[in-house]
Amino acid sequence: MESLLKKDKWNKLLPYEVEDPVATFNEIKRNISQAVQQRDLTRGLSYWTDRLNGFLKINGYQIPKSDVVALIKLYYSLITQDDYNLSVIKYAANAFNNLLGKKAQKKLTRDDLVLEWEPLYKLSVEVFYGRGRNTNLKVGFVQLEGAVKRVVSNAQDYFPEGCTNKCWTSGCHDMSL
Repeated sequence: MESLLKKDKWNKLLPYEVEDPVATFNEIKRNISQAVQQRDLTRGLSYWTDRLNGFLKINGYQIPKSDVVALIKLYYSLITQDDYNLSVIKYAANAFNNLLGKKAQKKLTRDDLVLEWEPLYKLSVEVFYGRGRNTNLKVGFVQLEGAVKRVVSNAQDYFPEGCTNKCWTSGCHDMSL
């Protein structure tokens, strides 16, 4: 695998040695995979998702496209799973948005990544119009709404071609138009 980072000329001035980004990324990737396989979504996955987000902030987006696509698909499946665990959706949505941010969108095309729109539509209806709106968890729900809005905004470019009419008719039906 090629180097994940461009050499930073300022790293040699740091009072400590910079960790190998390839080894760090492989460790993060491996532990995210293990957490999902073991269904340790509240502690394990949240910890390694935070590490991934920190890695992306520090090291930038110089990771291989295949790994980015695999992580995006993993987090998308966690966001759109049927049990709607709010905490999992919130941090998976943040990781999804970090992976599919403006810098990544320049590199990915619909040929690289296709996301189904129906599961995200169901989640959006549940979050914005469903039973969660009436709970006493307004503070957490506002953060969840913002994260889901960003997921919809980032994911819409990767929906299959020709799904616009289906999206429109589903939306009109739910709004009783």
